[in-house]
Amino acid sequence: MMKWNEAFDLTDAELGMSNATPVDDLRDLLDDFALPALERTRRATAEGKLVRRAFRSGDRGCLLFWLTGGLEGGVTTKQELLAYPFSDQESGWAARRVVRWFDYQLLSDADILRCLDERITRLRAVAQHVEEEELALV
Repeated sequence: MMKWNEAFDLTDAELGMSNATPVDDLRDLLDDFALPALERTRRATAEGKLVRRAFRSGDRGCLLFWLTGGLEGGVTTKQELLAYPFSDQESGWAARRVVRWFDYQLLSDADILRCLDERITRLRAVAQHVEEEELALV
């Protein structure tokens, strides 16, 4: 089986898009990022700084640009995306499909904000629980 980053140009079929859904892929992708990346991406989305069909344009960028570092070094080329150290093959495949879903306008800003809010809320709840357990041990 081909790895997610072995081939530069793939068709939608080769990416497995017929067996995937935009929001599920986005949720899978967001699971690969820590809270600061999610918060940065949420701010950019809320401020209208997402751009489609380009990794970056001035102070705006695509979803993957913001997730991977934004203005402080987010991916700006397909080569950089293919070199990005996702945690596993599934996250890499989801990232490649999310780029397409996003460019095809099958992921709206509202979808993106909703998924980001869900993931951010979950991570904050986990962090609060860990903090409460640590305090209970003191």
